[in-house]
Amino acid sequence: MRRLIPVVAVVGLASALFLGAGIGWPSTRQSPPTVADSGVAGRASGDPASVIASLQAHLRAQPKDASSWAALGSEYVAQARVTSEPTYYPKAQEALETSLRVQPVDNVDASIGMAALTAARHDFTAALAWSRKALDISPTSPGALEVQVDALDELGRYDEALKAAHAADDVRPGVPTFTRLSYIAELHGDTREARRLMTLALENATLPDDKAFAHFHLGQLAKQDGDSRTAATEYAAALRAEPGYVPAMAYQAVLYGSSGQVSKAEALWQTVVDKMPIPEYLLAYGELLESQGRKAEAQDQYAVVAASAELARANGVDYDLEIAHYEADHGSPAEALRVAKAEWARRHSISSADALGWALHAAGRDREALPYLVQANRLGTKDSRVLYHLGMAQKGAGQRAAAVKTLRRALALDPTFSPLYAPAARRALTALGAT
Repeated sequence: MRRLIPVVAVVGLASALFLGAGIGWPSTRQSPPTVADSGVAGRASGDPASVIASLQAHLRAQPKDASSWAALGSEYVAQARVTSEPTYYPKAQEALETSLRVQPVDNVDASIGMAALTAARHDFTAALAWSRKALDISPTSPGALEVQVDALDELGRYDEALKAAHAADDVRPGVPTFTRLSYIAELHGDTREARRLMTLALENATLPDDKAFAHFHLGQLAKQDGDSRTAATEYAAALRAEPGYVPAMAYQAVLYGSSGQVSKAEALWQTVVDKMPIPEYLLAYGELLESQGRKAEAQDQYAVVAASAELARANGVDYDLEIAHYEADHGSPAEALRVAKAEWARRHSISSADALGWALHAAGRDREALPYLVQANRLGTKDSRVLYHLGMAQKGAGQRAAAVKTLRRALALDPTFSPLYAPAARRALTALGAT
C-alpha cells in the first residue's frame, strides 16, 4: 500500500497486519503511507529503481554524503516493498550503516531509515528504539513519529500507539496520520470511524499509490462489515488508481472464491503469487485449492511458503507469525508452538496472542490456549478467523455455550471468511447441536 514518496521512506511492515482483512492471515495489513522529513540531499521523486541509480551515481562522486547514503538505504527498503525481494534489506542496512559511520552524531535521516528497515524486517522493538533515537534528534520529525506509531501497534502497546498517532497528526496532519488513526479505529472494531478517517486520507491523497492504498482499505472495511459489493467497488478503484496493485488483486480473488467463481479466483491468485509470493498470499491460494479437493496442488503452494520464509529469514526478515499459523494449520503443531512462543516473547500484540493460542489448540492444549485467544479478541477487532480460533478452543475445552456464541459470531461477521475454515465452523456448530 503505501507510499508517499518520502524523503526517508518508511516502508513495508509487510506484514504489518490488518487483522480482520478477509484472507485472515496476520500479514494482511499493508503499511500506511509515511511522509518524511525534508533535508535528505539528492532526493527526487520517482520510482525506487530510478532513484537508487541516481543516488548510486551521486555517491560515487560524493562518498561522504551521509544524507544520500541514508536516502539510498531507505530506497532499498522501498524497492524491497515494491518487488517483494528481501535481498534488498542487507543492501539497505549497509547503506544506512555507512551513513551512520560518515555522520555518527545527529543523523536523523539514517535513524529514520534504520527504523523503517527494522520495521520492514518485523523487528519492532528495534524499530521503536530507532524511531525514538530519531525523535531525540528531531522531536517533531513526522517520519520518526509515524514509524513509532507502527512499532507500538505491532508490539501490542495500543494505548501508546494512539497517543503517538495523535502526536504525529498534531505535527503534520495528512495521509500518513489519517491512515494510522484509521487502522487504530479498525483494530478496536470501530469500522465507521475507520472508514471516516480513511475517506479523509483518500480525499487528501495525490499520488496513485496513496489513492490505491486508501481505496483498498475502504474495501477491507466494507468487507469487515459484510458489504462485499462495496468492497469489490473499492478494490476496482484501487486498481484504477494504480494498475497491478497486488493487495487489491488478492482480495478480488478472495471475493471471487467466496462467491463461487472458483476458476476466476484461481486464475487471479496465480497472477498474485507470481507477482508477490509472500506467505499470506501463498497460503490463501493453497487453502482455496485444498477446499476444492486439490491437495497436491495446495501442497505446492504450501511448500513455497517455507522456501519464501527461509529466504526472508536469510535476509533478516522475521516471518514467525505467519509460519506459526502455517504450521498449526498445515504442518507441525510442535513447530507452530515453538515459533509462536518465540514471537510472543518478542511482542504481546493481538496477532501474536492469536498465533500462540492457535498453536496451543493445534497441539491439543485448549485450556492453555483460551487465555491467549481471549487476548487476541480483546480489542473487539472484526476478524472472523480469530473468532473462529477462539470458538474452536472453547469447543475443545468443553465450553459449549461459549463456543456456539463465538462461532456464530464469526460466521455472522463473514460467512465466507475462509474456504477451509468457514465450512469447518459450520461443521463444529452442527457437532455442538447448534444451527
